[in-house]
Amino acid sequence: KADANQPPDPADRVQQSQTVAIIEQALSRLPARQREAFLLRYWEEFDVAETAAAMGCSEGSVKTHCSRAVHALAEAVGAGEAPARAAVASLSGSRHPLAVRALCELASGRQRAPEALALDAIRALGQSRNGGAVPTLCSILGRRKLLGGAQERMRRVEAARALGRIGGPVARRTLETHAQRGEVSEAC
Repeated sequence: KADANQPPDPADRVQQSQTVAIIEQALSRLPARQREAFLLRYWEEFDVAETAAAMGCSEGSVKTHCSRAVHALAEAVGAGEAPARAAVASLSGSRHPLAVRALCELASGRQRAPEALALDAIRALGQSRNGGAVPTLCSILGRRKLLGGAQERMRRVEAARALGRIGGPVARRTLETHAQRGEVSEAC
């Protein structure tokens, strides 16, 4: 992989823009309410209450619409591990909000994905250096034995590394807290 401080090579940029185009195309095919909820939450960065007020519906409806939209978009990115891993690799370093959100869904484990794909997504979030990924990465770091053993430990190590790359006060505080507990020493 190229150094994060160097501009991506043209082939990587083409692949990245193709993947973002797939996400945008899938987004355009969503039902109107799912698309509206998704865009308000993840593009405009409204919280759930603000989105509900703007849409004239309950907070529960917003959460349902967003969940369904995210699942549909995740399916559009790739069916099967190989295309999905290629899509994740192409999004590495992208600061595009839709790309970051798709990576967060894969990294968090909310989408059923092979472990290697989740780890790739966590690493890609670190390369994005996008603060929008911090809550997901902090959540991964704070989990206890969701997957068990080595898998969860590896996700936590990669989340700590990604937080270190992204930086910012929340990321630093989270890393400091976990370092004090002796939970991230191998990643920092």
